[in-house]
Amino acid sequence: MDFPADHGQKNDFINTQIFRQGPALFEAVQQAVLEKATVPQGRYDPIIHRSNQARLLDTIARVCADGAWRPDIGASAFWELAWGRITYQGTRADKASTEIERMREQIALFADFRVYEREQYQFDKDEWNRFARHWKRRFGWYKLLRRHRARLAADIGPVDVALLASLHGETAKDDTGLALALWGSESEDWLALSRQWQAGGTAFTDWLSFAKAQGALWEQSLALFAHPRSLALAIMTKSGAYEGISFSAHAEKMVKYLALADFLKHFEGDNVLEHYTGPGYTHLPEHLAGERYRIEHEKFWEVHARFEQHFGAITALHLMMDLGFKTVKPDRVITYLFSQLGWLMSLPAEMSQKQVLEIYTKPQVVREVLYRADVLAAAVAAHASVPSAHRLLDIWFVKFGQEPEARFGITVKLEGKDGAGLKQIHEAVKERLGAQSSADEQEQLERRWPTTAAWQSEARKPRAEKAARSTAPRKTGAGAPQARMDRAQAEKIFVTTWRADLDADPRRYPSRIDNASKEAIIRSIQRGMPGDAVFSRVLGLDGGSA
Repeated sequence: MDFPADHGQKNDFINTQIFRQGPALFEAVQQAVLEKATVPQGRYDPIIHRSNQARLLDTIARVCADGAWRPDIGASAFWELAWGRITYQGTRADKASTEIERMREQIALFADFRVYEREQYQFDKDEWNRFARHWKRRFGWYKLLRRHRARLAADIGPVDVALLASLHGETAKDDTGLALALWGSESEDWLALSRQWQAGGTAFTDWLSFAKAQGALWEQSLALFAHPRSLALAIMTKSGAYEGISFSAHAEKMVKYLALADFLKHFEGDNVLEHYTGPGYTHLPEHLAGERYRIEHEKFWEVHARFEQHFGAITALHLMMDLGFKTVKPDRVITYLFSQLGWLMSLPAEMSQKQVLEIYTKPQVVREVLYRADVLAAAVAAHASVPSAHRLLDIWFVKFGQEPEARFGITVKLEGKDGAGLKQIHEAVKERLGAQSSADEQEQLERRWPTTAAWQSEARKPRAEKAARSTAPRKTGAGAPQARMDRAQAEKIFVTTWRADLDADPRRYPSRIDNASKEAIIRSIQRGMPGDAVFSRVLGLDGGSA
């Protein structure tokens, strides 16, 4: 796409193209998803195909109806919606949807926040992290013992323990090549533990099931918690009344669940939503233009800042969309699709999917995605059969680029490598409509969506340009660019983040990370991006949930 030189002209040009082509493109995306993404795998069966299509349409209609503006939403309904959005963080949509249903059935807290009591649900994330690392270190030694037991004496002695300790240097590494000290605590008697576990015949698949099978050792470690009888701890360890539950024991999510439950349990106002919007907030369903749009846009970000305190930046937007605010969820799927359409100045279309996923949660990228979505929603509003055009376009675009999901009848991922699927549809739409808009049309749409943002490309600069820039005099004092983080420090953050994930059950991050992904994570950390967010982006863990 060729742009005029001026930044404002570029911005208005993109908006004009979105507004002009949006309805036809959206209709084509809907048709493609309905006809092609629902085709049964294996032998074609028209009955199953029609059933998948009906499930897709019914589920989308239900999701959009549930996403209507609800200013008087009660605390229970808010809890039901909000904790589920926390569950979606860093989890594939199909897995999160299944887990949410099971959590509601198996854990009283998620069925009704009113069972929450502070004293009964005490939980310390750092305490849990130390506990989990302790047992994962032991589990690592147990696996090493089993792997090499043919090389050990029948009656294990110090020599055998020394052999295992030497072998640990070869096995206790992840694919980053960074040594991870999974054991070695001076308080552990590895000889006694090795003798105890030598005859163990069980091939445990995870550290928690291994730990819970250790009898007195397990009970002793639980007793070290400040609140060993906490129901939150029972949920995390899947013990007592929660034995056998389906629950991803992620400490950060548990902290958010409990903080939200505590807030709602002690909320004394009449309107939960007003806590976030502030008093006197007015929701305008129509799509505004000019100065009215600018004022509404500023107010939106003020409200978002309050949601962010409980949910984080991206999850807050997911929840706000489901509450009926005029926004989409700028996840990895919709951001990449917008980029490939040439709709983002911050993420030019020539960027690869890998490059986009490294930086798609940067604040300016998130804001531009939402800004362009406002234009698209205004364009398709007249063709939408639901109250929120934002919600409608979000779900159809996500289903185009998302992995298969049985709940929606989706069997095929339509988006091809480097945006091939959507690009084909876009080119057909442009050919049908004509690539250029008239001067009258551009003048009519110019500055309809005012913004003070100066969208800057996040594409990596060519090496020659980087080298030339590095020779320029450095700025000092206020306003100077932040120095690139030292590689060793970035690697340390990488290890810390990876080890923190050891506390999840199941883990969010895979046990093996290829070198290319590792390098992308470390380089992103060097640029100042948060470790956990980088892991989720590079490894593709946010799933594009509905």
